[in-house]
Amino acid sequence: MTSREEIDEHIRSTEISIENEIELHSKLTSNTKGHIIRLLGVARRGTKEQSIAKSYVIYTEYAARGSLDSQILFHQNHDRDMPEIYMWLLILNLARACQEIESLGWCHPDIKVSPSPPRNRLVNNIGSH
Repeated sequence: MTSREEIDEHIRSTEISIENEIELHSKLTSNTKGHIIRLLGVARRGTKEQSIAKSYVIYTEYAARGSLDSQILFHQNHDRDMPEIYMWLLILNLARACQEIESLGWCHPDIKVSPSPPRNRLVNNIGSH
């Protein structure tokens, strides 16, 4: 059985992790060359008793084409292949975003193909962010 202290420690570590990710995104936003979606703001809602993950609202630049997952699902649902040139542009822009992150001395730990959230690869009109 989990003690109240263990639950409180888990909540604190989750909150610190979220705040660190917000801080890193903010730094990337100020140094980006256009391949990482801009962080516009953050709001905190609710109380500590509520889920930590649900108490933060992160505002980012509009991604006109949604997430990479939504693009893949769109093509699957319409029973058609994603154009090869579009796939290459997405891959190129994802690689450029990783280069931007690396140029600041960081490594993105969450690049993966996953059928479950979080869906953190966003696509605008010119490629991936």
